[in-house]
Amino acid sequence: MEPPRAETVFVRHYDRLARIAYLVAPAVPGRQSRLVRAHRLVHRALPWRGRIALTYPQMVARVLRRAARSRRVGLPVLVTWAWHTPVDGGPDHHRLEAALAAAEPGTRAAYVLTMVEHLAARDAVVLLQQAGWADAVAQVATASALRQRIHNEHGIHPDHQRHLLAAPPADPTLSRLRAPDPLMVRAARVTRAAALPVALAAVAAGALLVR
Repeated sequence: MEPPRAETVFVRHYDRLARIAYLVAPAVPGRQSRLVRAHRLVHRALPWRGRIALTYPQMVARVLRRAARSRRVGLPVLVTWAWHTPVDGGPDHHRLEAALAAAEPGTRAAYVLTMVEHLAARDAVVLLQQAGWADAVAQVATASALRQRIHNEHGIHPDHQRHLLAAPPADPTLSRLRAPDPLMVRAARVTRAAALPVALAAVAAGALLVR
């Protein structure tokens, strides 16, 4: 049986890959920036060349590498007809999110692999090594300690942690639509209006060349 192509893995497991990117990448200012970045990281993990054979674990490793290297800066967001923001979570979601944000990228990656992807420790080590962590065993051990620390300090049992990680607030493929900033809407409208004469001139010039 031939291994699946990268495009197939990308489409079939997009929601899982986006959740991994969302949870592993460092926190950034602005909830919408974090949402957009998770999708961009998964997009960049897709190989440039088509028809490449790639398994799901290999795609996860590619996403992890990019998420771990991501910087703590906000990304520019395109103004659309509505403002996309993550689904709001409760106090436990925020406490869990803060604990993950304070951890190192490798620890977050190991935590997500064992808690979200439900990998055994040895399988998480192998995947982390494929993603470039030489100290993968230590990262998995640190993730286990983080899981217990969240339980001890915040009263969130590991089973409840898994429930929170599977809930909509941790899923960047689910979002709420809110009113965008009116100033940004007007600025985008001006930009489109200014671009229209240029586009019409280009069309007219093309028509003259055809004649």
